[in-house]
Amino acid sequence: MSAYEQICQVLHAAVSPTSELRLPADAQLKQWEVEPGFHSTLQDVAADVSLDVKLRLLAAITLKNGIDKYWRKTVRVGAVQAAEKDKIRQKSLTMFAEENDKIATYNSVTISKIARLDFPNDWPNLLHSLIQIIQTSFEDTPDSNVRRRIQYRSLNTLYMVVKVLCSKMLPASKKMFQQIAPELLRYTVTIFTDRCSHFLQIIGSPGASAADYASAENAIRLAAVSLKALRRVAVYGYRDFHQSEEVVGTANMLVEYLQKLLSLRTSTSSCSPITRRSYNSIISQIGKVYLNLQAQDVASFVKIPSSIDIVRFYWSKVEESAVPQDDIVQEKLLIQALKMLKTLVKNPSLNGPLHGSEHTSGHHVLDATPTSAYTQAETPSVKRAVSQNLLTPEFVTRACEVLVGRYMVLGVEERQTWEENPEEWFVELEADRWEFSLRACAEKVFMDLMSTNRAVLQPVVMNMLQVASAPVTDPSDFDRILLKDAVYGAVGLAAHDLFDFVNFEQWFQNSLANEAATADSRFTILHRRIGWLVAQWLPVQPSPSLYAPVYALLLNLMASDRDMAVRLTAVSSLRTVVDDFGFDINVFAPYIESVLSNLASLLTEVDGVDCLGGVVGCLSGVVERLQGAIVPHVPSLLHILPRLWELAEGQEMFRASILHIFSKLVVSLRADSRQLHPIILSILAYSVDINNPAHVYLLEDGLDLWYAVLCNATELTEELYSLVPLAVQVLGFGTEGLKKALGIVECYVVLDVRVLETHAPGILSQISDTLGTLRPEAARATLHCLDLIVQTAYPSHLAPLQQALFETGIVDKLLATILNDTELAVVVVPCLTLIARLATCDPACMAALLSANGGVALDVWLDKFDNMGQSKQRKMTAVGLTALCGLLTEIPTSSPLTPSHPSPGQQHHQQLLVPRIPSILPVVSSVLADSASRKLLSKYGHFRHLGDSQPNNVDEEVEDDEDPLEDDSGDLGTFDQTIDPDPENAAHTHRKQALRDRDPCVYPPHGNRTGKAGAAFKAYVGTVWTSVVRSLGVAAVDMVAGADELKELIGLSVATA
Repeated sequence: MSAYEQICQVLHAAVSPTSELRLPADAQLKQWEVEPGFHSTLQDVAADVSLDVKLRLLAAITLKNGIDKYWRKTVRVGAVQAAEKDKIRQKSLTMFAEENDKIATYNSVTISKIARLDFPNDWPNLLHSLIQIIQTSFEDTPDSNVRRRIQYRSLNTLYMVVKVLCSKMLPASKKMFQQIAPELLRYTVTIFTDRCSHFLQIIGSPGASAADYASAENAIRLAAVSLKALRRVAVYGYRDFHQSEEVVGTANMLVEYLQKLLSLRTSTSSCSPITRRSYNSIISQIGKVYLNLQAQDVASFVKIPSSIDIVRFYWSKVEESAVPQDDIVQEKLLIQALKMLKTLVKNPSLNGPLHGSEHTSGHHVLDATPTSAYTQAETPSVKRAVSQNLLTPEFVTRACEVLVGRYMVLGVEERQTWEENPEEWFVELEADRWEFSLRACAEKVFMDLMSTNRAVLQPVVMNMLQVASAPVTDPSDFDRILLKDAVYGAVGLAAHDLFDFVNFEQWFQNSLANEAATADSRFTILHRRIGWLVAQWLPVQPSPSLYAPVYALLLNLMASDRDMAVRLTAVSSLRTVVDDFGFDINVFAPYIESVLSNLASLLTEVDGVDCLGGVVGCLSGVVERLQGAIVPHVPSLLHILPRLWELAEGQEMFRASILHIFSKLVVSLRADSRQLHPIILSILAYSVDINNPAHVYLLEDGLDLWYAVLCNATELTEELYSLVPLAVQVLGFGTEGLKKALGIVECYVVLDVRVLETHAPGILSQISDTLGTLRPEAARATLHCLDLIVQTAYPSHLAPLQQALFETGIVDKLLATILNDTELAVVVVPCLTLIARLATCDPACMAALLSANGGVALDVWLDKFDNMGQSKQRKMTAVGLTALCGLLTEIPTSSPLTPSHPSPGQQHHQQLLVPRIPSILPVVSSVLADSASRKLLSKYGHFRHLGDSQPNNVDEEVEDDEDPLEDDSGDLGTFDQTIDPDPENAAHTHRKQALRDRDPCVYPPHGNRTGKAGAAFKAYVGTVWTSVVRSLGVAAVDMVAGADELKELIGLSVATA
């Protein structure tokens, strides 16, 4: 059996509906992908018209997918060989007569994918071959249907090839495309004009036959495809397209054909669906040509001589047309017209010079600097040309009137959608997809016109407002209500531009409040607009006396008897008003219960997730701004939130916002948040359990909630303790949750050190698994957590913790990190700080470890001291080294200057430490000098000069203004800072402060804790080193003589020595 027959057999099985046949066939095809000749054989199968269409289609799809995977030269296994590539390329150009549309489309896609990789190096004649095939297809052949298929499919392939060549972004590829662009543009323009003229001639003839209409259908299809290719060539094929006669001529030609095509819209209503679809495509594509040219380089577009006339033509359609009803093509045309105008109204790229090019003058088109000796004012800019020739005061005024009075009015379709599904209508409105909505696009154009032409449009809009503000005496006059809604919308959008013209407080009290209170359902549109309007103006013109009536109005609009869209708008506005800078808790307090009640009612009535999210967002904002004032209303919230959590089953993104509310509620309650634990902790366990699929969406917010609960807990309850295993799991989970999990472990340890009794091995095991594999930032956070654990465990739980540190291999990894010296200093220094802490806690054990390899680790430690920039790290090193040297004081002596024989263990200490005392002394002395320098600078007001309010009589040993527990690798900054804006009031902060007071950096071991911290540190260092000197004799006295600060502490002098 030949390879061709085998592939056909397997393909036949692969299209079988039976899985027993299909799955093995799919596996076999995948196995054959790397075999030589497989892809060319697939192409032969796809081209064989005698085979079943399903089989051929699968072959074409498999070939297309294989091109993606195996065509590149860099593929190591299974790459398509050069001979097979040549065969596929040649064969693909012979399949344009294919009858099946899908197979023909896949062939075109295959050619375009190959062209992206091979043109022009390996397939230089591709475009020439395609153009030749297209030209040949226009010659008469016996079968006109075959000729038409070849015409359309070869031209469509040319378009796809042009499309992929445009997408290549490398400079060499862009330059290559720019070189071939002129020829491509001329050819596609020729086809478009020829075919479009042919179509217009037939459609305009009253006596056209059926054959003529068939010819017209083919002509308009070819014109549509050629226009797609033309658009991309004109936009992406020229650097300064205004300097190209081809592009300028094309721009002029297209608008002429657009006028002709629009004049025949009624004539095409009786044509075939294919003809109407192609006709509509051409109208849309012509607009895209101009929009793409603007997007590519708006200044170059304006420099096209006919550009302003083109925009004027499109704007004329806006002025002439009414708001289209069920006319998608007309709506697209109007949106394109508005987008063209918007680009010219407000665009920083229009500030360049009108004449000259950046490539000839040495200046970029965006550079406003004149290229001649003229001043900036004398040099006409692109923006000035647009203002003088298009955006005149008369045009701007008329445009404003048209936009507000016609296109910003709620249309019939929108009102119908509102009535049928107000939630869906509101979500669509809030989505702000203005590029696809005529009314939203008109609003954007109005805003840009207003911001750039304030002096002209302020009186115009104010006149509109004066006319629209008159009371509506006849509720049946719906057009007047719609116009008032549009004008109010314009005033709201232009709030910043009308600041000096509108007294919003007076307007609200005299008009808006009364209109919103009207119960007539025919004013529902105005009710929604007024609810939206207050959120636009109150932040712009805040007035203390206005907040209370605005709250009352919004609560009225949120009532259950109101329209759902009105209620949702009121909720959105309430959230904006509550977030405003002028928010006052005392003013809002009387409305809290009503707000919560209305929000709870909405949560039970709203169905859509987006609307639910908006209501929950408002509730979250209220809880956040009220802070402690929410405490009396906790029962109401506890009635809402658990039920809301249940209703959101399966909507995990929505549940994440509920977790955020719980976090803010916990922070607001502080120590009283324990009453929430029965509800919160079960939800918390669900959110952070990595075995739960929902953790993908809930983990981040769940960890924030967990952290807030622990920070404000006053004791470790059984329920909180039961969650510790989940924290251990998250530690092992890694990724983005690691740093937050470390912060939570720190909270647990600081809250109750007894957590380490059971969970220290698990916590340390997970940390040990991650050490050495983390990025520097994560590694520092991990070492910070370890440092805090050791500090908290000392002295009551140090022994079992030390055992766990050794058993899990953490100490070995720390020493390996120090000795290997492959990590950055930002990682090595925290490792040394942790070693110093361990040496402080148990100097004998650490001395034994440092003695390995001849004390190389201690040498590295001393060598890295200059890399320690933080005062805490330097001070911890001094304390650790002093504690190690304190081991020398245990050597028995017969006289102060004559040591006796030490024990074997003491001999090891001597061998490790005594030779390195000359290196250790400068470290300790340097830390003491740092303290003295800080004291001196403080005494003479240096810190005050730098902006520090610290008084001159500052405690000399509070010179280290860093919190030893909080450096930039700690847990602060890892969690959402918006949850707790005032963490200083959290119980966790006070616990850390108490732990700080026990830190050896503040009060060294066995030091006096009743006096100043710095004095205790100096006394400790002086006592230990005095004992060391007395133990070691004259040699040590000579060593200390060079360390002035230490010498003064010990009370010795060179003369005494």
